[in-house]
Amino acid sequence: MGKVDALSRRVDHETGPVVEGVTLLKAHWFAASHTVDGADNLKDMCLKHVKLYDCSVVEKLGKDNDWKLAEDSLIYRRGKMVIPNHPELRRRVIASHHDSIAAGHPGAAKTQDLIMRSYWWPTIRKDVVKYVTGCIMCQRVKIDRQPRAAPLNPNPIPDQNWQFVTMDYMTGLPECNGHDAILVFVDMKSKDYIAIPCSKTLDSEGQARLFIKHVVVPHSLPKRIWSDRGPTLVSSFTKEVYRQMGIEGNPSTAYHPQTDGQTERMNQEIQTYLRIFINHKQDDWVEWLPLAEFAYRCRVHASTGMSPFFMTHGHEPNTGVETLKDGINESAKQFAEQMQHIGKQAAQALEIAREAMKRHYDKHRRPAQKYKAGDYVYIDAQNFPTDRPNKKLEDKRYGPFRVEEKIGAGAYRLKLPPKWKLRHPVFNEVLLTPAHDPEFPNQGKTSREVPTLLEPEREVEVILDSKIVEGSGRSRKVHYLVQWCGLTRADREWVPSDTDELRTDDAKKLIIAFYAANKFAL
Repeated sequence: MGKVDALSRRVDHETGPVVEGVTLLKAHWFAASHTVDGADNLKDMCLKHVKLYDCSVVEKLGKDNDWKLAEDSLIYRRGKMVIPNHPELRRRVIASHHDSIAAGHPGAAKTQDLIMRSYWWPTIRKDVVKYVTGCIMCQRVKIDRQPRAAPLNPNPIPDQNWQFVTMDYMTGLPECNGHDAILVFVDMKSKDYIAIPCSKTLDSEGQARLFIKHVVVPHSLPKRIWSDRGPTLVSSFTKEVYRQMGIEGNPSTAYHPQTDGQTERMNQEIQTYLRIFINHKQDDWVEWLPLAEFAYRCRVHASTGMSPFFMTHGHEPNTGVETLKDGINESAKQFAEQMQHIGKQAAQALEIAREAMKRHYDKHRRPAQKYKAGDYVYIDAQNFPTDRPNKKLEDKRYGPFRVEEKIGAGAYRLKLPPKWKLRHPVFNEVLLTPAHDPEFPNQGKTSREVPTLLEPEREVEVILDSKIVEGSGRSRKVHYLVQWCGLTRADREWVPSDTDELRTDDAKKLIIAFYAANKFAL
């Protein structure tokens, strides 16, 4: 179309300044995201700071065959690019392998492993630990894993990948594309997993179809499956499917489900990744599931000493931030020998891990953390109802908040956001976690906005007593002594009869039952 001429323009429309780049949505509706640097950009930055190499690094050149000086003046150690002693540059390298979508905020050891596939510098371990310890996102969303006192009975070690499998459901998720649950299968040898979006109402027949499609077809038929004692997983139909396919079912023992701890841990890994990257409405988690699997497969597992991807394919994947390496063509025999070697290494590592896990699991709880006024802490988010749709994908902790004073033997008064409006901001020490400040320059020091707390919905469990309370003038009102569901005897309180909680149908039935049992009550 041609331009509008002056004669056809509306004279009553004033032309003002053109407004560009205006964000109409509120900031808290956006999911946290991170900008990371690719391998080429990091290499360019290294070229600008080659004069900042550590003296200990430069001294190795010409004396040690592991050290090479490239034509572009960059130094390589055993084929890995050495990063100059520049704090911002090293921060960017760590951020690229920790904060990115492909990395998914792994722990310090796994972050270091991802970096050392392509890069190295003398203080890499110290710097990675410092960066990950100060990561605010990790402090907020990751589960605090404390040692437990109960003894552990580890599962046997399989001979092949996907020979022994654990399975479990992750329910209670917000609806997304018709799904509100995840069916998780975990390989006990490679530690790989498959997460399948599904419905919490999935019956045994549907679960069997998903099992055959996603596990049996691509990986072969497992010899044994561990599951919890959920009604679907141990239903008669599921047992029949196992019998026809030659699979031995092994439901977890009641009240002590150690046989399926692997899948529970995997559920936590998946939830941690989703908490970091999903949007505020939590309605896009299905789209993030494949990326969560990819990020996990790239990380070295503590039990095997290898990544699930490497144990399956015999090489590490390209995540987009590594320096590309020349490929080496191997014969089929060499590849088979390599995979056999990988399997033996994994079995040995799993055996060592089993023993170490048992020693660690059987230890007593760690000593209590002591705080003083002025310290900052995170608080457990479990008992705080917020305006976010689903609790399972919510942050595990809120904060950091300032400690105001110690109350009694093991409680602390905190300075909370004014919008929370809590009358008694005093919390037991078991709910608190020490906060660690980011130490790297330009490392993210801000986090998501503290969510808005919802008024908790209280439900009447029983009416214990009644009395008449004199009001102004001649007004009189009946009050009931109420025991609330889920609360202790100390939380009982006298409540006016016109309170909203006493107007529900269930509460009215309880009042009738109270008077039926106490005919002379007021």
